[in-house]
Parts: sequence; structure tokens; C-alpha cells
Amino acid sequence: MNDLNEMMSILENASPSERQVLQKHCISEMKRILGMFHAPKDKRYKSFVSRAADWQTVWMCQEDPEIPALQQDRLCVWPDREFVVMYQPMVVPVVMEVHDFMDGLEERAQEEDVVVHVFPNGEDSFDVPAGELLESMQEELDCIE
Repeated sequence: MNDLNEMMSILENASPSERQVLQKHCISEMKRILGMFHAPKDKRYKSFVSRAADWQTVWMCQEDPEIPALQQDRLCVWPDREFVVMYQPMVVPVVMEVHDFMDGLEERAQEEDVVVHVFPNGEDSFDVPAGELLESMQEELDCIE
């Protein structure tokens, strides 16, 4: 079941007061998502690093089903699944645990120069060398672990 159908089902089964609270929450969440999606690229970069550390996840898209997401030619990352789908509705969103992502990216970066496209939104992205991204992510993880 997709997210929209699931949300509609929950709303249909909620009491009127619950429905009102849920609708306010949904509107607030939609505003947050749209606001961040259209924010300047440096703000989206900071948000990605912070959320990846806080939630311990990194989201990517798998454009070619034959190639693992971390090995795709164009490596794009987002802090939440919703942003992947907003960017490319027809791709498969893939989530990785943050440490697994960092280990895999470090391994790949030892073999080739890798530029990571952080939080693309269709207009731009924060393009950063893998080593710089890994350093930022590790600094953020050090603050919370």
C-alpha cells in the first residue's frame, strides 16, 4: 500500500477530533518537506548531514536495477524517502544504514574520484567530493554517538 492510500485509510477510520489533529499534522509535514526541497542547496546539505546522523539512514535512488545504489554512476543522496520520490518518481528509493553507507562510499572513493550529489531537487544539488562528505558526516555522528 502506498503512503497516500495508507494515510487516507487512517483518516477515514479516525474520530472527528483525531481527524482534525491528523490533518493539521499532515499539512505541517507537507510544508516542512516542500520547504526543505526548495531550500538553498547549502541548507539542504546541512539538513542531509544532520538527518543522516540523527536517523542513522541515507536514502538513494537506484536508476539501474543491475547496479547497487552506492555504485551508480551518478550518486545522489537524500535525508528522507519523500525527497527521492519527489526528485524522480519512477526510480526505486533505497535506504542504507549510515555507517554502511559511509563504509561503502569510503571503499569506492579509494578506487576512484567520487562526487556525491547531495539532496538534488531538479534545479541544483550540493556536489561534494566523497572525502569531504564523509568528514562532515563523521563530525556530526561524533556529536551524537
